[in-house]
Amino acid sequence: MCQPLMPCGSRKGQPIAAQPSAFLLWWVSQDGLRYLYPETVHAMLAELRRRFAEGERIEGELLPDYCDLA
Repeated sequence: MCQPLMPCGSRKGQPIAAQPSAFLLWWVSQDGLRYLYPETVHAMLAELRRRFAEGERIEGELLPDYCDLA
């Protein structure tokens, strides 16, 4: 099975699975993109579901790195 790819923008052609979770969450929240690319949204939601099921990866991605704030 082939990996779904980003359909547009500076990340065009890159695998959806390689994108940061925050970017995927932002992308699926954009009305215009959701209507233009419904298949992409389904693939992103599937990837996010997989990440949330794993827990540790998405938590590490989304929690702030307090060392960067100092």
